Amino acid sequence: MEICRHNDQIEISELDPFLAELLRQIPASASPDGLPSAEQRLFSSPTNGKESELCAEWKIYVEPELRRLFQTATETVAADLEQLNGNEKSLANRTLRRHTHRCLVERTKPSAVGHRCKK
Repeated sequence: MEICRHNDQIEISELDPFLAELLRQIPASASPDGLPSAEQRLFSSPTNGKESELCAEWKIYVEPELRRLFQTATETVAADLEQLNGNEKSLANRTLRRHTHRCLVERTKPSAVGHRCKK
């Protein structure tokens, strides 16, 4: 597997078929819907139920935004992974590309020009 950054794009190439299949399963595996223990871990109250008034406010004002952010992140991952949903029987040497936001690239990119590759 090779990971490269080309300007505003991150590219993972030569993806092992097993790893590609695991990546494709992330969106379904990340869904906490219908699993109380998963929801409790992801959206736990700040006081473990010790302060009922604070917990109630948390549930009203904070938890909906946490759920929205988690859902949005899961949708982003799912959209990126659609590149791996080809009809080919073999996933060998597949490439996954992800465009990054400019502000993120500018803050984290070690060099302003070119790309850096890491095996």
